[in-house]
Amino acid sequence: MPGSETNRSKHNLDKVSVNLLKVERNVRDSGLGTCRMLKSRLDTVQQLALGREGMRKN
Repeated sequence: MPGSETNRSKHNLDKVSVNLLKVERNVRDSGLGTCRMLKSRLDTVQQLALGREGMRKN
């Protein structure tokens, strides 16, 4: 079923986003200066995923 594959992809993306946010929080708490870089990577992952979802719909 195509719908279940889309749901699984969205679920996996959500897990990745949550994990990246946890990493970002840990880095911020540890005082390292890479928080901005991690945020940029998170944005990139989300944009790639949104692009992939958009391609799947077309």
